[in-house]
Amino acid sequence: ITDQQLLSDLLSELETRIGIEGTPLVLGQHSFGDQVVATGIQIGSRVLWRFTFDLGVDEVLVSFEDGGTQLVRAELGRPGAWFEHDVSRPVVVNSAGLPDIN
Repeated sequence: ITDQQLLSDLLSELETRIGIEGTPLVLGQHSFGDQVVATGIQIGSRVLWRFTFDLGVDEVLVSFEDGGTQLVRAELGRPGAWFEHDVSRPVVVNSAGLPDIN
């Protein structure tokens, strides 16, 4: 499977999950060296993220502004995961404007 096909498949899956109603989140720019690429969209009172992991990354710890955290693990056989949370519980962002994940 090519990277282009994988991206196409993920975008199709995203459209199936949210339909066409949603507001993309404005995030900072990822660099080529990032091990995780995060994209997000707000759908009503929910936020849906796609975390795409580099080779060797199987999970990330997402931090919320309220001090809580949630472990997000890669989906079986896929290079990343979907992650959803309530809009009233925002994730912590780093100085680059990206989710602060470990």
